[in-house]
Amino acid sequence: MNHSLIEEAACRAGITLLEEQIFQVDRYVEHLKEENQKFNLTSIIEDEAIAIRHLEDSWHAASLFKRVAPFSM
Repeated sequence: MNHSLIEEAACRAGITLLEEQIFQVDRYVEHLKEENQKFNLTSIIEDEAIAIRHLEDSWHAASLFKRVAPFSM
């Protein structure tokens, strides 16, 4: 996946990724696409759509958990 798509999705979600994290996300996306050919995990397969509908949406949702109630014991 084009790393600029990952960076743009992260930026829109309000997060900054380190270069290593960008590579990790890229590897995750490539693995998702490989496994999707075997198991039909998602119908979202274009890189731009993956960046928005899988990555960005997930990062937005994750940020809500921090705002609602931080975990404490």
